[in-house]
Amino acid sequence: MSKSKFSPDEKLRIIKRCEDGVDSIKSIASLFELSVTTLNRWRTKYRTGGSIALRNRTEWTRYPEELKTKAIRAVLDSRGITHECHAKIQHLE
Repeated sequence: MSKSKFSPDEKLRIIKRCEDGVDSIKSIASLFELSVTTLNRWRTKYRTGGSIALRNRTEWTRYPEELKTKAIRAVLDSRGITHECHAKIQHLE
C-alpha cells in the first residue's frame, strides 16, 4: 500500500478549500499536484466517514480464510451457479 504524502490534517485543509467554492476542484487538484480523481475520492471519504476516514492506512486489512470462503460462496450462490460449475469449484478447494 502506498503511503500518502499528505497527512489527514492536510487532506482536510484541501477538502475545506474545495468546499469554500472559491477555486475549482481542477485548479485545487493542480495546485497540490493531485489528480481530480484522488481529490474527489478524499471528498467522498470525508462526506461519508468524517475526518477519521482520511487517515493514512498503513497495512492491508486481513480477513480470515473462512470469511473469504463464505463471501465467495455467497456471490456464487446469488448468481444461480449451476451444479456443474459448483462441482468444479469444489474440486479446486
